[in-house]
Amino acid sequence: MNSHIRSRSLRNLTAGASVALAAFTPAASADVIEFSWNLTGNSAPTVHQRTFTSVQNSPSSLLTARAYATGGTDGTGNIVSRYLGLYSGGLGVSGGNDSTSSPNHALDNVGVNDLILFEFAAGGYNPKSVTIGWKQGDADIQIWVGGPNSAGLNLTNACAGGNCDISELASLGFSVPALQYTDLAVGVPRLLSTTLTGRYLLVAARFEGGEISGGDDDYMKISGLVAKVSRVPEPATAGLLLLALAALGRSRKARQIAGERAS
Repeated sequence: MNSHIRSRSLRNLTAGASVALAAFTPAASADVIEFSWNLTGNSAPTVHQRTFTSVQNSPSSLLTARAYATGGTDGTGNIVSRYLGLYSGGLGVSGGNDSTSSPNHALDNVGVNDLILFEFAAGGYNPKSVTIGWKQGDADIQIWVGGPNSAGLNLTNACAGGNCDISELASLGFSVPALQYTDLAVGVPRLLSTTLTGRYLLVAARFEGGEISGGDDDYMKISGLVAKVSRVPEPATAGLLLLALAALGRSRKARQIAGERAS
């Protein structure tokens, strides 16, 4: 009789705890996390790719940047690899027809169109702002957001026949046409008016032939980037406690049954 009373009491305790903990356990919801990256430094442009950790120093916010250029200043031609320089003014592109002396180691549209492909740690990132740390003359940019969810996109071999061109970005999952922003100011974050999300952000100097302000020649270096992502938080501590309590109740019940059978 006592064992039945103990068993019923344990069930009542577990059930009561479940109701109480459920009332205080918040429902899982997506939190919006904002990351920012400082893209300035002092390193010769002898590499194609560089990686950065956010100012928040979160392992999940690793950012990879790769340098490319098109075959012409109007955005035509194959996209080919270039060198990505890290300067006090930010990231710049050189190689091919560009020299490594200023201003040709900038992100520019002179000779060829330079591009920087930023890869986030996962899909679902919404680019919020871009900052330049140096410019000469005009500084107009255009961006594409999206791309595949997989890591390691290389624009020199991702398309049919190998090298991609701008007309094939849509087939890779990028938003088309490009979003355009004119006359960026040094040190002032330019808000990107888009709700688009993806694993990649492609930034280029504005293609010639469609300037809104200033001249056709754009020279700049990218010094900062901000993006946000929605993440579902881990289960609440109360929820974990509830699971532990339920497991304890089952264990005690099993021991009681075993004891009753032995007697």
